[in-house]
Amino acid sequence: MYRSIKQGDEYAIPVILELNGTALQGSDCQKVEFKLENIRKEYPEEVEYDSDEGCFLLPLYQQETLKLRPDRAAELDIRVKLTGGSVIGVKDKIYIEVRPALSREVI
Repeated sequence: MYRSIKQGDEYAIPVILELNGTALQGSDCQKVEFKLENIRKEYPEEVEYDSDEGCFLLPLYQQETLKLRPDRAAELDIRVKLTGGSVIGVKDKIYIEVRPALSREVI
């Protein structure tokens, strides 16, 4: 799956997680680790679950996206610790294409 962001973008990336074809809800997960290059965030501390949309919302801030290397696809790696204690890595690759920004300033 490919998504695209521009350096300096600031928003939450929606991520739907599935286990055996069934979407995981926040209540199914004790912890979820999201790793995009040097950016590491965890649910429920920094990442929210939107029950209306059925997805996790991975927030990225301007300072973080400005540090991503442009003109390439960064891989988003995800590991899930289920409420039962099992830890499972997401096997489907999620790539975030990073487009360059001319300005390096946070606005």
